[in-house]
Amino acid sequence: MPTSKELVANRPLRGDELSKIVLADVSDVLNRDCMFTSRVAYGRVAYEVRITLHMDNPTFPQSTTILQSKPRSDNEVERQPELGAIQGRPPLPQPSAESYASVVERHRDIDSPNATRIEHGLPISVVRTGHDTGGNPISVEEGVVYPPESVEGMTPEPVDTDLTRIAKQAWASGTPENLL
Repeated sequence: MPTSKELVANRPLRGDELSKIVLADVSDVLNRDCMFTSRVAYGRVAYEVRITLHMDNPTFPQSTTILQSKPRSDNEVERQPELGAIQGRPPLPQPSAESYASVVERHRDIDSPNATRIEHGLPISVVRTGHDTGGNPISVEEGVVYPPESVEGMTPEPVDTDLTRIAKQAWASGTPENLL
């Protein structure tokens, strides 16, 4: 933890830091889903990844990014045949009776940028004060990485919600925009 000669500001998260946190959340969701193991294979698949940010910023209160799968080109499939399984955006056109759908939404509240940085192994900017060899006061800013265990229980856990039933209803009614 910081000493009396260190100043730690709880600065807002930078975009590149938030990107690493979101990427870790997406990776965690995929790792928890049994459909992403090496024992499962897909003849046809379509996917969508949606990131919605609700920010405490009057200029940009909300931002939504959507990435939808699209069929790969013949050249790509020729080089990597497994890419031929990727179809256009969900739902799959003419799915078989055995088709499976999975839609998970993850929600995370970030109340303390520094606690979230520590939780994800990102450095915190610390200003150390002291004196140089001539006795003159100096300040040095550096990134310090604290162990994630030091904030255990201090950050809200992300909340995963299964939206599969809602997605299937929206697809069946022809209104997938209802998933927004």
